[in-house]
Amino acid sequence: MTVLLIQPPNSYENEAWKYDNIPDCPPLGLLLLGAELEEKGIDFDICDGVDGTFPLEEIKKKLSPEVGVIGITSMTANIRGAVQVAEFIRKHSNARIILGGSHVSADPEIIDRYECFDYGIMREGDVTFPKLIRSIENGTDKTDYPSPIIEGEIPEDLNKLPLPKWDAIDWSYYKNNRGFWTNAVFASRGCPYVCSFCSIPAIAKTVRYNSPERVVEEMEFLLKINGIKYFTFVDDLFTLNKKWVIEVCKAIIDSGLNKKIAWNAQARINTVNDEVLGWMKRAGCYNLVFGVESGSERIREQVIGKRLKNQAVIDVTRLCKSHDIEADWYLMLGFHSETRADMEDTINLPLKAEPNIIGIHITTPLPGAPLWDQVISDKQLPPDTIDRYIRGELGPYFKGCWPYYIPEGFTLQELVKIRDEGYKRFYRRVKYILYRLKRDYRSWEKLKQDARHLISLLRFGASDDDKTVLNDWHSVHTVGGWYDKSKAETEKVESNYSAVSQQREEALHELAIYDPDDAVVLASEESTTSHP
Repeated sequence: MTVLLIQPPNSYENEAWKYDNIPDCPPLGLLLLGAELEEKGIDFDICDGVDGTFPLEEIKKKLSPEVGVIGITSMTANIRGAVQVAEFIRKHSNARIILGGSHVSADPEIIDRYECFDYGIMREGDVTFPKLIRSIENGTDKTDYPSPIIEGEIPEDLNKLPLPKWDAIDWSYYKNNRGFWTNAVFASRGCPYVCSFCSIPAIAKTVRYNSPERVVEEMEFLLKINGIKYFTFVDDLFTLNKKWVIEVCKAIIDSGLNKKIAWNAQARINTVNDEVLGWMKRAGCYNLVFGVESGSERIREQVIGKRLKNQAVIDVTRLCKSHDIEADWYLMLGFHSETRADMEDTINLPLKAEPNIIGIHITTPLPGAPLWDQVISDKQLPPDTIDRYIRGELGPYFKGCWPYYIPEGFTLQELVKIRDEGYKRFYRRVKYILYRLKRDYRSWEKLKQDARHLISLLRFGASDDDKTVLNDWHSVHTVGGWYDKSKAETEKVESNYSAVSQQREEALHELAIYDPDDAVVLASEESTTSHP
């Protein structure tokens, strides 16, 4: 029996993948499952269709009699596409259809609501998915798994899992068609924190780690197989365990990888210090991304549940700079009880700490997050919002159609205006422009990119997250009701946001682009320095 693994687009209609962010990286979750299946002697094939590469008719060609199980992975953004492809497959194949990924963990009842799915595996599927396939092969699955909603077994020792099946994909496709430029590596899993807007707690709170040797093994394999020198640790929180982080850095240094690669990771303000940053820099780290979220301590501590002081945010950002590690910030607008003064604090805090780049986003309630439970409980959103999205009733895409959270007394456009003002205040500073020139002066191409993208940001200050109107769609759903626009206002918003949104997103991306060859030079120069 063969297993077909599918990563669907957000929707198979309206070429939705063109209007939502398309990930440039291979489907890491499916490659992990593929490695498990191969280890157990189960044949598999992968269809990574988030960019429309595998439309439904192409999926149909894959449905040979040998295909007995279809595994579909889905986040909330592409749950509509997951249902569409499952319903299509149901018409053309008797294969069992299994839903995995983060959405089913947050919304397990979806398996009961949509008959196209035979099973849904919550949390992590590394252990449970192959077992279920064997049961299906043996005809005992109904006995072994009497409920269609299955709680996945959590692998406690990640070192016992095989490396992702990296050689199962065409690397040239990702490089040439998706602009792939960074290797994604899971060094750990899970996050113990419960931020109000985050759905991670619904998936995995138990934190587990790969051994430093295992991390280096995977990085060396990827460098050999695709030649990409840039790495991103996609862990929910890479820096949670300082001792482990230092051991990983030592293993990278001992292997000599620090002279060949550059890498970044997601961090939290209270999980790094001078010693950790020193080791990370020597190991090739050039950038850390921090979820600062708000510049208001009240919002951050009492509403979000992230107990961090502004001075700590400023101090750690400056500490990163002292180690020549870029600190990027995620910021958000739109929380319960948030005031204009709170929002002003958010867009002004970066001016005090001066991070490398900032991204400001309108808060979006997602299934699995405490914020989602709150808005559903308070009847600020109808309980069937997910199904409305799947049916296309919220709009043809995800961004601009999925509900935003708008605090009482505000409109979506007011939040967008404040967000744009934050971008302008940060990126139009002479000091920032001089910083970019200093950083990129060695490359004429980088300087031209900086000039183009900075001008773009200064003029419009918008990003793809604010694509509130697309094509002929004239409504935006927010918590509390529909926000309807007249045709004239729609055309104005399209002109200001949609028409330039892709350029703005590219501008923010380019501001963060880092040439790994530069990092190799720096790592080589620093390799003779003493340990921090």
